[in-house]
Amino acid sequence: MKPQALQKKHFNIWLFNGASSSLFAHCKLAKANPEKCFHNSKGLRLPLGIYNISIHRICIKIKKLCEKLESYFEMSKNVDSLEGFTEIQNEIIDYIELSLYAAAEHVDDIGLIINGFFESTQHYKQNKSARTTKDTLDIHRAFISKMANFIKHNQSRIRLHSLNFTHDDKSGWLHGYFVEGVENGIVKPHPKFHNEKELFSATSLVWEILTFLLYSSEILSDFLNFNHDFLVSNLEENQPTCDVFVEAVAAAMRLPLYSFDEDHPFAKTTIVICRDSSKLTTPETGLYGSVSNQWSQSSKFHSDRGEANFQGDGVTRTFQISEVKNITLQHWE
Repeated sequence: MKPQALQKKHFNIWLFNGASSSLFAHCKLAKANPEKCFHNSKGLRLPLGIYNISIHRICIKIKKLCEKLESYFEMSKNVDSLEGFTEIQNEIIDYIELSLYAAAEHVDDIGLIINGFFESTQHYKQNKSARTTKDTLDIHRAFISKMANFIKHNQSRIRLHSLNFTHDDKSGWLHGYFVEGVENGIVKPHPKFHNEKELFSATSLVWEILTFLLYSSEILSDFLNFNHDFLVSNLEENQPTCDVFVEAVAAAMRLPLYSFDEDHPFAKTTIVICRDSSKLTTPETGLYGSVSNQWSQSSKFHSDRGEANFQGDGVTRTFQISEVKNITLQHWE
């Protein structure tokens, strides 16, 4: 099963506990040569340990975010207004921000892994592939880091914005988010992120981070392949597992698949889900638009209004609500 996408990049995800990790760097890091590692002398874990901790931190937060979103979709399935949902809304905002922070810092963790293979800064600078790897990782984390840093350093926050919809014979809410900013005393979506793209899908962000993990893992794996002397050459290829990544992906598949004004990650990445039903139950859910209850092919779609989630500060009196320009229902095949 795979989402329909432009086939620009292709990743397989093995979706059952105990499967070999779908993150390419795992098996390479398991072969790291202790004699080529200066990590411990620099006060760091060994490479595989750094990587496992970093992946676990992100995936736990993504899984919790998905669980909160799933509850919110269930709560809002048959209501006319989202008033009174403040507690779950705040929890979703918190986990969006925590997921962004963890993902942005993942590249720093990879940087520690790479730097630890070099005895000194001079040796690191002499390795062209190390510098190239950092530049490539920075490109892939640009969107995530930009948002995480802005929220952290500008007293800005993520805010939710939801749209009521009817599609074929179904109805409900689609939940999105924006980065809050202030312009001339007006609280509004910040133009740094929302100059043309007014609203982003909450479920699209989940896949943005998951695909980012796949890309960054491949980039790290390529670095280790190029610097094969950092690895034990005669060691049998180990196949580590990564159940926490499997569980995060399974949680994401339980959510409706759609995008708003942003390009969905599947527009540039093909994700192929490889499942073994005897080892992991299919991610069943009643949510319309999820993998087990897919969108109808009907073109009869209507969105009639939206509700934004702002927080009063005791002073500001003017809040600007944006209108989404595009809604795209993403179909699995």
